[in-house]
Amino acid sequence: MLSKSSFFTTILLLLPALASAQTADDNLQLELRYYAPKLKFTSHGIVPAAYSNFRDTLNIKNGNAPEYRLSGKNWYVDYIAIHEKGYASHHIPAQGSLIPADSRTKLNLDYASFNYLSPIKTTENGTAYWLAGLRCYRFDTALQFSSPVLNKKYAKQLNQFAPAFGIGGKHYLDEAHRLQLYSELSGLPLGGRGHTYDLDIGVKYSPCKNLSANAGYRVLDLKIKNDDGTGLYKLSGWYGGLSYSF
Repeated sequence: MLSKSSFFTTILLLLPALASAQTADDNLQLELRYYAPKLKFTSHGIVPAAYSNFRDTLNIKNGNAPEYRLSGKNWYVDYIAIHEKGYASHHIPAQGSLIPADSRTKLNLDYASFNYLSPIKTTENGTAYWLAGLRCYRFDTALQFSSPVLNKKYAKQLNQFAPAFGIGGKHYLDEAHRLQLYSELSGLPLGGRGHTYDLDIGVKYSPCKNLSANAGYRVLDLKIKNDDGTGLYKLSGWYGGLSYSF
């Protein structure tokens, strides 16, 4: 299994390769986003089938996901961390009957993407580009039932490294190039291993040279299938962000 330290080590090792594509005349841009997605998570082979839909049966609430992005002229790195908890009361089968039990759930996702951009066409008003990159994501799930006669815990970690390809574009709406529309779609079906899809659409405003603000809508659809089970994690929702160029 991929430990949390190994996950972040992989991210750090890939950063120099991306940064090497940067020239002295290009700016680096650091972007922070506040993402408030609607969560959908299902699992098979990880917890009992009756509780495979985590959000509906285990009372996990929609949460917020901090997102961090570092960009250069023709590359960017993106990282999202989501940590959810849930609590609910159930009647579960045990000792030949249904008994009351409380459930406590933890659901964590770490998602990182590394992307290289290649222009298709560039004009004064914008650009269209191809995208190729790598997706790294990890699900940590834990479900514990507690009652006077039964204590049962299920825990599993699922990891995935996958290539991704896509297309995107940016279009300026004014002559001063302060207001910009952008969109990007990337991912790849992985056959028996699952899939990864990422859609990002938004608008960006730059009041000055180094500072900009954006707002948009993002859909992140991740599926892992292996011998340990199947996890499907889908996020969809609005975000807002600030970025600084240096």
